Amino acid sequence: MALLRGVSLAVTIALMAMTAYVWGRRLDMSRGGLRHLRKGLSLACASSILLAGVSTLWLGASTRGFNFLFVVSALAGNLLNATSLLYGLRELNGETVSAGLLIVVAQLLWLVFGFLVLRSGGA
Repeated sequence: MALLRGVSLAVTIALMAMTAYVWGRRLDMSRGGLRHLRKGLSLACASSILLAGVSTLWLGASTRGFNFLFVVSALAGNLLNATSLLYGLRELNGETVSAGLLIVVAQLLWLVFGFLVLRSGGA
């Protein structure tokens, strides 16, 4: 679980750096594509921060009845991350593919978290 938190924090930092890059540079994209990329990266940052927080809370939770909230948060996090992937990949170029790879890694982390919560008897 500590590995999940560590990788989640690394992905969060990478997504924030990518967001700062996209906001700070003039990219060769259409205006709508740039707006959607920025929105997708913002959603992915929120999703990644949520994953780090929820996984930290889950590590400290000891009751089985409380795990239903973690199952719901895992589903919501997967949905939020999938939405950010759809927003981020409206156009295909180097920046969107790089952002898409980071978002896919975050999606895999959400899936691992959901599997761990379900395996622990949360459903």
